[in-house]
This record gives sequence, C-alpha cells and structure tokens, in this order.
Amino acid sequence: MPTIRRTTTTSGWCAADSETGGPVRFRDLYAAYVECRRGKRQARNTMAYEARCLDQLIETRDALNDRTWRPSRTIAFVVDKPKAREIHAADFKDRVVHHWLAPRLQAWFEPVFIHDSYANRKGRGAHAAVDRLQDFVRQATRNGKVKAYFLQLDIANYFNSIDRNVLYGLLRCRAEKVWKKHKRLLSDISAAQNSELPNGLHTEINFCLWLCRTILEQDTASLAVERGSASAFARVPEHKRLKNAPAGKGLPIGNLTSQFFANVYLDQLDQFVKHQLKCRHYLRYVDDFVLVHENAAQLLIWRDAIVHFLAERLGLRLKALSEPKVTGTGIDFLGYVIRRTYRLPRRRVLQQAEARMNVFAATLISRRSDGWVVNWKPGLLANFRASMSSTLGHLQHAASHRIAQALWEKHSWARSAFDLDVAHFRLVNRYEPASVASYRGQIRWFARRYKNCVLLVQKGWKYELIDREGSLKVKPETLFAEAQLARLISALRRAGRTYVIVREAGYLKLGLKRRVLSEIGWTKS
Repeated sequence: MPTIRRTTTTSGWCAADSETGGPVRFRDLYAAYVECRRGKRQARNTMAYEARCLDQLIETRDALNDRTWRPSRTIAFVVDKPKAREIHAADFKDRVVHHWLAPRLQAWFEPVFIHDSYANRKGRGAHAAVDRLQDFVRQATRNGKVKAYFLQLDIANYFNSIDRNVLYGLLRCRAEKVWKKHKRLLSDISAAQNSELPNGLHTEINFCLWLCRTILEQDTASLAVERGSASAFARVPEHKRLKNAPAGKGLPIGNLTSQFFANVYLDQLDQFVKHQLKCRHYLRYVDDFVLVHENAAQLLIWRDAIVHFLAERLGLRLKALSEPKVTGTGIDFLGYVIRRTYRLPRRRVLQQAEARMNVFAATLISRRSDGWVVNWKPGLLANFRASMSSTLGHLQHAASHRIAQALWEKHSWARSAFDLDVAHFRLVNRYEPASVASYRGQIRWFARRYKNCVLLVQKGWKYELIDREGSLKVKPETLFAEAQLARLISALRRAGRTYVIVREAGYLKLGLKRRVLSEIGWTKS
C-alpha cells in the first residue's frame, strides 16, 4: 500500500500532498507544469489542462510511477520559414512530462558536454555561438596578422537520420557512469557514517531510462494528427517527412526531449573533433558546425575524418562536402555574416523582415483617392510589435543601425503607433498611455503625441472631438454619436485635416477604461 501523508492545514487534507512512494513526486511534476506553461497560458491546450490541473497532475504522476504512462498523439503541422518543415507538437500533458525529464538528463550530460555546443542549453544560444565564432576568427588570424580558413559543415536530414537504438545506448552508457560515480561517493559517506547505502538515485536513473525508452519507442508519425492543408504538407520534401524515415530512425521536430536527444547524439562528434582531431576552434549549433584553422589542408583532413566517423559511428552523412574558405569573405552562420571586426545580418533575414512589413501594410493600410487610412485592428498592435521587436532583436547583434533606420523610414506608416529608438533597437509606444490617472490625462497624452491632429476619443457610446489647433468651428467638448462618425471623418478629410480615432478597449487595473489608438487618416495635401 502506498504511504499517504496527511497534512493538517486550515482547509483540511489535500490529495495533492499524498505521495505514492514512486520516483515522481507531485511537487516536482507541478514545478515542471509551471515551467511548461510559461509564456503559453493563453493557448487553448494550456487552458484546457488548467481547468482540471490537479486531477491531471495526479493522474500523470500515478501513471508514471506505475509505469503505465504512454505518450499521446502529436499534432503535425508545417512551418514555411525559413523553409518548409514538418513540426510535431506534443500534447500539453506530455510536455509536462518532458519538462520533468529534461532537467534530470541535463544533470547527467552537462558535465561532459563540450563548452562550444550552443543549441538548447542554458547560458548558450545563437547569439553566444555567433560571438564565440567571431572570437575564433580573431584568434586564428591573430587579429588579422595571418590568413585563416573556415570549414562549415551541415548534416543531411539530421533529425530523420537519428538511430533511436544508438541514442538509447548513449543514454544508458551515461546513466551507468553517473550511477557508478555516485555509488563511489555515497559508499565513502556511508562508510564514514556507518550507515547503509541509499538506493533512491538508482531508482530514479532506472526510471528515467524507462521513460526515455517509452518516448523513443512511440510511433509518432503514424499516430500524428495532421493540421493544415494537403498542399502545405506537399511542400515538405518526402525524405524530410518523419513517416518516411527508415525503421528505427527519426525524432519528431518540436519536442523538448527531441532537442535534448539531438545534442546527446552529436556529442559523440563533439568529443571526437575536440579530443581526437584536436581541433581548437570548433563549435556546433544543432547540426551546423564550423571549424577554423590557419591551414586549409588541415581542414580537408579533418573533413574526411569527420565523414568517416559520422558514417561508422552514428549512421549520418554530410549535406555537402564543403571546401575551406578564407575567413575574410565572411562566415554565413545563424542569420549573420561574420567577419573578424564586425558582422552583418544575413540578406535573407532582411528579406523576410521586409516581407512581414509588407504583409502588415497590406492588412492595415487603405489607400483612397484623397489620402490614406491606417486601421489598427484589434490584436494587430501586439502582433506587429512582437514581429518588429524580433527583427530588431536580431539586428541588435550586428552592425545594422543604418539598416534598421532605413527599414523604418521605408514603412513610415508604422510611425502612427510607434517610434523607433534606433540607438537601443526598440520600439517606443505611441498607441496607449503607459500610466494615466484620469480620462483627461489620457486625452493630454494622445494630444502631445499627435500634435496638429483632430482627436476623436470614445467616451461611452459617443466620441469627443478635441482640436487643439482650433480651426474647426465646434464647441470645446462636442460629443458625436457613432452614427455621425463617418460623416464627421468625411468633413475632416475635405478640410485636409489629419484625424486620430482612440477607442475603448477594456479596463485598466483600477477600473479606469483603457483607450488605445484605433485609426489614423491623413490626406495627400
């Protein structure tokens, strides 16, 4: 019988506090759930899970401890950027289990991962990899005093080529080493204290191996529910579809465990390059890796050794046998062109940013015979800010102040809601007061930012017209009904005046009505 711990609280005994004695504790699973929902609380899957969160967690904990847990069906869909790729999204309750498992596997492998593996690791990432590669170029060229070369390699169809049996063998081998190390340590402690050796860690290691095996054995491709049109899936090359992977091979792209398993699999390559080939300037990001050296011939020798190692040990092959190039030509890596003293954003990144801006422009701007109207529909302000902030965040790590300024000036319509702080690569809000104390405070805030414009501010069921210039012959506090708004706007356009409509959008924390920019229209004159 499992041991049930009853906790005396003001609300009585809580079922969540009862522990079954298995390796998975409720508090650890709850912590994994909190981490899993971070930034995704508005998603439908997350809200459905939260509706019966306690029951879901207890059911998952009991199924794991009984070893009856099995992964659910994934949702398969296609993303087109930067290229067509099939993604498998696990169900939220499975992602909670992944977040429980991942930190325990990280504790096993982080001590043996090389420093220069940058994908899916805390304290690493794409920008850290770019910084490190630029340091390698400086070191190899001795700050520009000698010529150096780089060799950039990429593994062909990596995720679909991972051998799951080989991967599980790597996990098992590392688990045995972790247990032996802790066993020696605990034996010394137990001998000093004249006590028995605890076996809790051994139970957890065995359980983690069982859970890894369960995840790896899932037939993800055949059980997946496809979301999207057939034409979208047709854009993915056949050899990149998980269902077409050879038997016993392939990991679904999009899961936390798959990302970590991908690092474990290629750690063998990292160890080979660093400790057998003795390549000092080497780094890897997922399946893209770069080697830098003063001698191009040495890079070719290493390339041939890597090709042989990948084929013999991991069953992988390179996408193409790239040739060494001079570092002065620039290294196209992770969205940047990297040179010794500076870096620039990749041309394709700028093209994608321009394409996104054009999509927003087509959605927001209405061109008329006498001028233009920018209609910031609900939700588009947040979407535009997220998209542009992502672009600026990428440009921030390159010599691209002029590029950012040119992009912003080309799309001047966006200034209706934002200003660009190009020095800090961030957008400044013009569409909503950050903090106000009253309705009149909101009007003053908008009036300062939209000078020489006629403000139409929603006040309940009506709109108040504010004209600081005073050219319109209306009373200072004239209110118009919604039905009169179209006729009023036509009059303003005939008069050649720019107008700004501010509408109510819910409530602020203290009960004050929230008002945001909704529409701005100006004439050609």
